[in-house]
Amino acid sequence: MFHYLGWLRGDSDDGAERARGELSSVTRVLAAQKADQHADIFHLARIADAAVAATSPRAVREIPAPNADSEADYRTYLLGRATGTARTRGRPVLWPAAQAYVARCLPGPHSHAVVSVPTGAGKSFLAEIAVSQGLATGWALYLVPTNALANQVRHDLERAFESLDGTQ
Repeated sequence: MFHYLGWLRGDSDDGAERARGELSSVTRVLAAQKADQHADIFHLARIADAAVAATSPRAVREIPAPNADSEADYRTYLLGRATGTARTRGRPVLWPAAQAYVARCLPGPHSHAVVSVPTGAGKSFLAEIAVSQGLATGWALYLVPTNALANQVRHDLERAFESLDGTQ
């Protein structure tokens, strides 16, 4: 699991595969032993493997760069957002609805979307990702219903985009 967590942070390029390989080795060894011996570890390894398999496609680091010219800077931005900073919360994994948006609409601009998910399901972060893609290819329009929310969004985006040059 440490390889996987490091992979989410950008420490390696093969951490997800290494973690799954190690977890598979653990389950193979334990499966060869008596069924009642170490059953809890066997099941924990199976659950961890399933978690890695289910969440690795939703890793923030897997979001495609808007264009080839900005790939290195955009990867730095994504890894910074995955780990977080003193001013921003880290978000290493997207919610399933956000990952569906990324798969269908990014890199853009080839599709528009209305995002309707429950509170706390990542709408603001998804909007940030969409804005980051829009800014890399031209412009972005972010509509909010009140001035107070507009100020909050502006401050949040300024903090989030500190690592991208020329986006504030």
